[in-house]
Amino acid sequence: IKDVSVLWALASLPLRARIAEAHHRAVAKALAFIRDNGLIEARSGQDGQRREPVADALIARYFHRLSRANDPHLHTHCVLMNLCRRADGSIGTVDTSRIVAFGSAMTELYRAELASILHRELGLEVRKEEHGFSLPAIPEAVVTLFSKRRIAIEEEAEARGFEPGKDRDAAQRVSNRTRRSKVRGVTADALRAGWEDEVRQIGLDPDSFMLPIEAAVFRHTPSPSRPDPLASPDPDRLIETAFAREARLS
Repeated sequence: IKDVSVLWALASLPLRARIAEAHHRAVAKALAFIRDNGLIEARSGQDGQRREPVADALIARYFHRLSRANDPHLHTHCVLMNLCRRADGSIGTVDTSRIVAFGSAMTELYRAELASILHRELGLEVRKEEHGFSLPAIPEAVVTLFSKRRIAIEEEAEARGFEPGKDRDAAQRVSNRTRRSKVRGVTADALRAGWEDEVRQIGLDPDSFMLPIEAAVFRHTPSPSRPDPLASPDPDRLIETAFAREARLS
């Protein structure tokens, strides 16, 4: 969610820590959904024809803060190791068919959980969008400013005559074609002052929207009894989402 990444990038250290924690918790929620619903399976039986939920599996998480355009971009790569323990204690390889099929559902769960935490615990106004959510307190011009990778992909797609949202395979090819090599040694901390300067260059003062956000967040006291309209969806809704987004079962 670019709005969240921008908020994190321009926030004070205490607020950055809370936003990063919210992101990590939302990732953990999506991974727990995989585990609790038996989506990680192992092949067993003759020629591996039978599939069964694994007893144990390993997932490595790599937390990144930058896009390849060096814009703020909070995201976590989750790498599922191709090795697991079956229910009978034997070791085997992983079958990822069901995880692939539920990819869209897990994305929706991550977004819903992140929105819920930001709204409930930090008091941020959250606006539902067709895909995910936005934070109205962050000016749209600033979100666009730090969306250089998305804009590059959309421009390349337009030049080739297709819409990225309607042709995922073509969009992925364009993404690969426009992807530049990472610059080693660049950190978010080193870029932060430059990000603030970029905002000023489009005629906005970061303090004009960040100071009110910071003040409101640290005045906010979460209330357990407060009704939460952005509560995480239940598994049935996630299943519907997965297939509505044309997730494919193999």
